[in-house]
Formats: sequence, C-alpha cells, structure tokens
Amino acid sequence: MFTEQVQYRENVVWIKNNEGKDLPLPGITVKLSETPGTVRLAPPSVGEYNLEYYGKLGYTEEQIQEMYDKGII
Repeated sequence: MFTEQVQYRENVVWIKNNEGKDLPLPGITVKLSETPGTVRLAPPSVGEYNLEYYGKLGYTEEQIQEMYDKGII
C-alpha cells in the first residue's frame, strides 16, 4: 500500500478508527475531476458487529456470550 505509485497518486488516506488511532486506508483509486470520491469513515473494528450478526443467525445473547467465554469468537 505504500509503494511509490500509490504515494504518487496520493492513494493512502489516514482515518481515525473507533479507538482514536490513525488507520491507513486505500483511497479512491479513480480520480475524477468533477466528482472526486472520498473516504469518510473507518471500517468497523474486528468483531464490532458480532452480537448483531450472530443474533440474526439465530443465536441468543447467552449463546454468543458462551462463544466469547470459550474463545470461539
């Protein structure tokens, strides 16, 4: 991600993650003069949505907690 070409194209964007740390992310590859894209938000932290998605899969909060306790997730 930190190659000469990527740096020349200014294609690394630094975004603060949910913990307040600076996170390098790939920027928008296509550079359009009239409608430039931007990266505004950091991706979710690892496991940030576990409760939500395991719940959608039918697991109860107790089952999810048990998976956490056993180190499964």
